[in-house]
Amino acid sequence: MRKIYDQIVDMRGNLITVAAEGVCLGEIARIQKGEWTSTLASVLRFADDLVTLQVFENTRGISTGDRVTFLNRQIQATFSDSLLGRRLNGSGDPIDEGPEIMVDPVDI
Repeated sequence: MRKIYDQIVDMRGNLITVAAEGVCLGEIARIQKGEWTSTLASVLRFADDLVTLQVFENTRGISTGDRVTFLNRQIQATFSDSLLGRRLNGSGDPIDEGPEIMVDPVDI
């Protein structure tokens, strides 16, 4: 079950702090910025019930009332021989007009 929190306690640069419990180091979180946009972050540290997340994108547009959803998994990447010679964006999606990459992701 995914844990959802709607109170960001602090924001400093690309680090945000959320009052949350039951998360682990390296766990991925999705921050819902408004109705249509979200960004990903990773649990960097935690102390008691305060969790510090490192946001992977610009924090512009994130407010203290935005929802944070912990995804119960580590960061993952795709790996396969079918990736040889392909062009991907920073999220690992193909940008070379080739076929969709159909492999199972592995934990980093």
